Amino acid sequence: MKPRRRTQENGRGTPGFHRENPLASRRSASQRAMSRLQDCFGGLPTKADCDTAYEMAFTGSGDNFRSTYLAAECFSKFDPGDGTTRIARENEAEARFTQGEQQCKESNRRLIWDPYPSQTIERVIRTTQCIVADTLGDFCLDEFILVCNHGSGATNGLSRSDSSPENKWLFHENTVTTTALPLALALHRYLTGSHKGGIPRDVFGPYPLSDYASFIVVDCDVLDSVNKNMESNRVIGKGPTMNVFFQKGIGKMHRRRLQRKGLLHKSAQQHHQRLAKIASVTGHLATMDLKNASSTICYAGVELVYAKAPVWFHYMQATRVNRWKWKDNHGSSLAERRGRYEMFSAMGNGFTFEMETLMFWALTKAVCLVLGLPTHCEAVSVYGDDIICPVAAVPLLREVFSHMGFTFNARKSFWDGPFRESCGGHYYNGEEVTPFYIKHPPATVIDLINLHNKVSLWLARGRCHDPTLEAVLRVTRAAVPKKHWGPPGLQGTLWSPWHLTGAVWDRHCQSWKVTALRYASTTQVVTQDGAAMAWAWSRRNDVTKLLPNRFVPPQYWWRETVEDELSTEGVTVVDKGLVKVVRLYFDSQRFNSAEHEAFLAPMYLLSS
Repeated sequence: MKPRRRTQENGRGTPGFHRENPLASRRSASQRAMSRLQDCFGGLPTKADCDTAYEMAFTGSGDNFRSTYLAAECFSKFDPGDGTTRIARENEAEARFTQGEQQCKESNRRLIWDPYPSQTIERVIRTTQCIVADTLGDFCLDEFILVCNHGSGATNGLSRSDSSPENKWLFHENTVTTTALPLALALHRYLTGSHKGGIPRDVFGPYPLSDYASFIVVDCDVLDSVNKNMESNRVIGKGPTMNVFFQKGIGKMHRRRLQRKGLLHKSAQQHHQRLAKIASVTGHLATMDLKNASSTICYAGVELVYAKAPVWFHYMQATRVNRWKWKDNHGSSLAERRGRYEMFSAMGNGFTFEMETLMFWALTKAVCLVLGLPTHCEAVSVYGDDIICPVAAVPLLREVFSHMGFTFNARKSFWDGPFRESCGGHYYNGEEVTPFYIKHPPATVIDLINLHNKVSLWLARGRCHDPTLEAVLRVTRAAVPKKHWGPPGLQGTLWSPWHLTGAVWDRHCQSWKVTALRYASTTQVVTQDGAAMAWAWSRRNDVTKLLPNRFVPPQYWWRETVEDELSTEGVTVVDKGLVKVVRLYFDSQRFNSAEHEAFLAPMYLLSS
């Protein structure tokens, strides 16, 4: 059947589409805004300039810490967008990947031949093994099959435009490794009802699955890189389609068990930011960050930590990929293009984030138990590679993590002084000093809106006046049509006070409305057969929905509804050539004084 294209819709409102660049006649405004912004820092800073400003911020008296820290961080992730630095950043990413693999190789050798170099480290690791086993419990296959699912990300075999979840459900030559092939075949038998306890074939209506599934056996991830900062890219691995399907199930099972311990909840990042703010005043907690964390989790380290959870390790090993190869035309270095992983899993694996969270939390908690320090969620918390722990645990923690093959990032780890940073929140003596980042030159009216709001929020948090940054606000505000000026905090609109807003009263809805701009998301190929399969699988947790007006067989009685606590699908890729116009409705409470003070620069408050 001929596939049709569907445009994913995000957010509420009534959308309309503009295919032309909405800033075609305002490119000079973008250049003026960028020029004003560079004037704030004496020109476009280089990596050396950022490093110098960073040293000045932490070695100075602290009176101008906020502005100096902004100068160090604002352009640290900047990409000029003209392709001049792409090859250099890709080459640096390949070099760092090779370095990480060499580090994992040395860690594998060390952990195999000398896992316990001292009694203290042995106590920590054995305690870690008990914590991991106690947290995970038994591996439940019945739960495993219910929480597996396809995402919308590209895989080894499907490009981004063809990688919709519906398309992956067709089982038409999906890629898989030899170790995960038995799981893929078992899934197909389960879906076709060809074994006891499987789903009846008529559940899928006019689109039943074939008795035969077609898979392409591959042996490697395809490595690519995305922008990270001005000097290097971040390496990601695009795994085989069916491997990622099962990996996401293992990741979801990890996440559920970690949530029972107070980790990885929807508000986990806000929890870390709150602890970092408190620690910047009291100094009793350290905020630690690892360098190249995902790429330095060696195979032997995972095997050692999961020693008392062998069934979990078996399925993680079965769904991981053993080898890698670089994407064609990536970089121009002479780095090796293929190889076998020394690490356990690359960024892009469906359970890497949850696995590293569990490992780092268990190791940190074990260190605190050995030292007799508190281990409750207000003292020990981990989100990915962001670690919060008591300051007294830092020396032993560094020793243990070094033995396991990890390196702390000296620029992002803090255990003394008045500064703490975790999960995107930066605090100095209890004051939020989180900088805004310019990742590319503004090119559209949406970029100008976002730039205005970033600068306004930074000035509002510091309650300060900066003539150069206020000049950026005036330039961006003059380039945005007034119909896109909305209340403070409303995304897609240029934040403005009440007397400057472009909102109008809608008498039919009895509410205020404003016209917002957003980028539309990338279109993906969707087939009718695949959409029917995806729909049926989305309702798999309640069999009575799959079998309407008929007797539910006893083999389904035990299946209680299993709901996803947190969506972990890939981030939606936007199409910056397609702008979506959305009408947003809100009440007058958006213009209260608290919202004004929280989001608007002081220059707006004076004008009101």
